[in-house]
Amino acid sequence: MHIALVNQWYPPETGGGGVAMHNYYFAQACARLGHHVTIIAQRPKPATPALRVEGNITILRVTSPDFYRARRLPLLGRQYRVVQGLLYSWQVCRALKMRHRELPVDVAEFAEVNAEGFFWNGSMSKRLVVRCHTPAWVLDRYYTRVESPYDANLLGWAEKRVIRRAHLITAPSQDLANVISADCGLPVARIHPIANALDVDQFKPDPSVPKADTLTALFVGRLERQKGIDALVKAIPIVCAQFPNIRFTIVGGSRPRPGGGLYSDYIKTELAAQIAAGQVALCGFVPDEQLAGLYQRSHINLVPSVLYESFSFTAAQGMAFGLPVVASRIGGVPETLGFGECGVLVEPDNPDELAAGILTLARDPALRERMGAAGRARAVSTFTADVVARATIAYYESALAS
Repeated sequence: MHIALVNQWYPPETGGGGVAMHNYYFAQACARLGHHVTIIAQRPKPATPALRVEGNITILRVTSPDFYRARRLPLLGRQYRVVQGLLYSWQVCRALKMRHRELPVDVAEFAEVNAEGFFWNGSMSKRLVVRCHTPAWVLDRYYTRVESPYDANLLGWAEKRVIRRAHLITAPSQDLANVISADCGLPVARIHPIANALDVDQFKPDPSVPKADTLTALFVGRLERQKGIDALVKAIPIVCAQFPNIRFTIVGGSRPRPGGGLYSDYIKTELAAQIAAGQVALCGFVPDEQLAGLYQRSHINLVPSVLYESFSFTAAQGMAFGLPVVASRIGGVPETLGFGECGVLVEPDNPDELAAGILTLARDPALRERMGAAGRARAVSTFTADVVARATIAYYESALAS
């Protein structure tokens, strides 16, 4: 089968987050299973090669129009993202049509984000699959006007149009399938939940790497409100007061904080006493090749997001390393954690409940061991890239047969 995977995020040139990594692991697994895969993704710089071939995978990079400065304009600024998205859709759909003439495409899977499939040929609708990661109109409900100054209405309309035209629709969780169904007026049975892909051999416990001597809770993510940093900063003193022998390792690049300044400076100010006592380590951005070591040495994984997460790659990654997770009860995160089998679920943006969840695991080594083992088992059985690829390809084949 020739699969076209159309999504602007594909590492290493574009993206290192959950969507990008799913695309990478999924494409690699499809290629291992003997399928041809064409990736059509964003070309961030002119120096980035427009074409690269890696065995059964062909990567085509398309230049994306950049209207970032237009954000300052009174009217166009509010619509810059949909204008940029639709122009990009025109380019990627043209690239896909050219690729289809060279090597006929059996299935074209588009991301719903930014309506990348808006201009895909309607006569080829039976080849159209939409993979819903988290639409812009859903995320817009969780952002403030300052954090997301663009108008999501028109972009949301374009995304919904692409979803409704799709012959097949997938999503990483049943929760997102329910949201898509309600918002797009589609039967929920039309949306097929398939977990995101993960390389569980790359992310796995290494018995040769000892755990840190001090119980360590690890946070990995952007330092911003949406990832739950405000709640975590308030929860940490509560935890440290009741369980002094704990260390919080906070990893991630810092973002501006509403009202001015960076979140990293805010953390340093608010947690100055805990930092001085060695209970908090602020590490900044850490490359992927070093991140594995931090997971290996940690005891608890923290995912206190207040932004809708359809899956949570960070939670899945921690589970693959055998760590119990303390995570927000939001979106598809409970499904990722097996509804509490692999970690403790807490109310989003609730520092007291977050602290209680951390303390529950900190005080109970047997519970940490049990939940960590369950998380590793779930990651292997459900998130393994080859498992995800086989399930997805079987779903594709149902479209080709109908």
